[in-house]
Amino acid sequence: MLGKVYVVGMGPGRVDELPARNLELLSGRCPEGIAPVWLRTRLHPVAEWLRARGLEWSSFDSLYERADGFEEIYGQICRELLRQARAVPVLVYGVPGHPLVGERTVLLLLERAPVEQAPAEVRVEVIGAPSFLEAVAVALGKDLLAEGVELVDADLPPAWFPRGDKPLLVTQAWHRYLLSQLKLRLLDVYPPDHQVAAISWVPAEMVPGGEQVEWLPLEELDRRPQRAGPATSIWVPALPPGSHPAGLAQKVTRAVEVVARLRGEGGCPWDREQTHLSLRPYVIEEAYEVAEAIRAQEAEPQGVADKLAEELGDLLLQVVLHARIAQEEGRFDLGRVCDLLVEKLVRRHPHVFSDRPVRSTEQVLRRWNQIKGEERGVGTSVLEGIPSALPALQRAWRMQGRAHEVGFDWEPGDVAGVLAKVQEELEELRREAEPLGSREAVRREVGDLFFAAVNAARLLGVDPEVALQEAADRFAARFRRVEEMARAQDREMTSMTMRELDLLWEEAKKKEESH
Repeated sequence: MLGKVYVVGMGPGRVDELPARNLELLSGRCPEGIAPVWLRTRLHPVAEWLRARGLEWSSFDSLYERADGFEEIYGQICRELLRQARAVPVLVYGVPGHPLVGERTVLLLLERAPVEQAPAEVRVEVIGAPSFLEAVAVALGKDLLAEGVELVDADLPPAWFPRGDKPLLVTQAWHRYLLSQLKLRLLDVYPPDHQVAAISWVPAEMVPGGEQVEWLPLEELDRRPQRAGPATSIWVPALPPGSHPAGLAQKVTRAVEVVARLRGEGGCPWDREQTHLSLRPYVIEEAYEVAEAIRAQEAEPQGVADKLAEELGDLLLQVVLHARIAQEEGRFDLGRVCDLLVEKLVRRHPHVFSDRPVRSTEQVLRRWNQIKGEERGVGTSVLEGIPSALPALQRAWRMQGRAHEVGFDWEPGDVAGVLAKVQEELEELRREAEPLGSREAVRREVGDLFFAAVNAARLLGVDPEVALQEAADRFAARFRRVEEMARAQDREMTSMTMRELDLLWEEAKKKEESH
């Protein structure tokens, strides 16, 4: 059986503004015959218009009361429509406004209908109508295009942030929770007394035109639950010129412009001379300085936040510089860098950006590694992509981790086995060192010992880089105490015997343990 869904716009409010064809379809009269009618919400004048004429319809309002998340609601509506469309020749689905303006369920339906065809194909035809944008423009008395309005759904994307420099229209604020989340986001940029407008549909006999506009301070946006509704929009005027902070996009753009100025005609001679190769040491250095700032922040969380921000800025400078050099060479720019980053993040997180849920961190990592393997392609080594420029300790750790992914590893929990391997490598080093063998052989055995020690650390759940850093920190602290004790005795360390220094070292260890 060939199923068909007419997705019909119900307009923003007034029934008398709808085309006759829309009303005919919403009444259940289709070219193919009489059809069941589903409305996304009963909170629309078309629902009352149909009821007054004795026409039956169903709605999805109950889902809004039971669902755990907003995207879940849209998915349930889409699945139910497709299920019913396979059981009847034709179905009508009515949505407020225009079906392709701010209607997530319609987009899902258009995406899934061609895919979910078994056992019966489902066709979708969209019938347009005036959108809520026209009604909002009339209610506010504004030309939204001329205002340069930013349009966003009330179920705000996680990465969205308010700008403040242009008007904002938030649509489908159907729940008080959405108003609360919106208010919290906006208060990062707008003052609490910033005047916003809640625009909602009410019966035309109460308000001419059917659109009610209520102006109120931003801080009061979520204090009345009745403000929320499927046909509610929030208008947020721009802040006065000069009073709004620069948005993130503006700040990034400013950084790009400054680097372009440094590299441009009349810029800094040093910056203009740099190449990808000449900047390579600075990328590594800045990354280490970020790592050091993170370590310092762990030791003193309240004291070095600005230091970490500063070091991250220095690292970002390297990214912007390399992107600028590539742009000058006609190869890519910072926009391409961001595009590839976003594509990779979305591709590697199907549990976030698609309908493939996971239940644990282990599942996330397993899927991540599977996707990375697919990216590397058939016939490539699992070690592909581990930079040879990594510090040797970290490189060894990463290589062993990749080998583990394909089962080339010690049995889980075989601590005795991996420690025996460390002992074996130590014995091989001893044989080369006593008496001293060739320098090349000793170097090889030292490397094998380190590699085995890294493997032991990994099996024990210890990051070898962190462990060695902490050991170096302990050595530095004890050594400084030895220096202080030697100075307290008015002696130079170079004039002391190793036994005397050992005694000071043991005393420094005792002081450390007592603290």
